[in-house]
Amino acid sequence: MIASGLDIKVSDFMNGHYMFRDMEGTEGKVVNSGLIKASTGGNVTLMG
Repeated sequence: MIASGLDIKVSDFMNGHYMFRDMEGTEGKVVNSGLIKASTGGNVTLMG
């Protein structure tokens, strides 16, 4: 799972190119208000 407040082009995401960019003049924030669990071998990435 990837949760981000950053920008990514749809084509980059769909092709597995996780090139996230900031958007000038904005703030990115990811808030977890619960429990996040990944299955064995899984990953969780939170990027603000």
